[in-house]
Amino acid sequence: MEPDETEAAESTPPTPTAGRRHAGAPEVIPALYDLILWMAPKLARYPKVHRFTLGDRTMSALLEVLDGLIVARFEREGRRAALRAANLGLERLRYLVRLGRDLHCISLREYEYVARALVDTGRQVGGWSRHAGERGS
Repeated sequence: MEPDETEAAESTPPTPTAGRRHAGAPEVIPALYDLILWMAPKLARYPKVHRFTLGDRTMSALLEVLDGLIVARFEREGRRAALRAANLGLERLRYLVRLGRDLHCISLREYEYVARALVDTGRQVGGWSRHAGERGS
């Protein structure tokens, strides 16, 4: 494979985890899981000067959002708070990923993919919040 083909192959989105989805689980959870799988090798390749600060914070934020969505899925009492925290985490992620792009840690194509995925995730979390009776303040 030529260098351009290798980069393109590494930049392609993951295949959905359709076989691993659970009946009744919100689609946002496996979608975010797929995004984490896709982002992990990208974050590991951040330049050393940014890998242990920006890269680690980005991965931590991704995992916190995933954790919040899992809590919202299984804990009825804490659902509203978990969805609010997940929404805040998504906003933090938007800035962390944008900073990664501005510091040339990821390509424009990778940034566009992640940005679209985060917007889609935010829409799904917002719909879930409305369905759960949450009204934005």
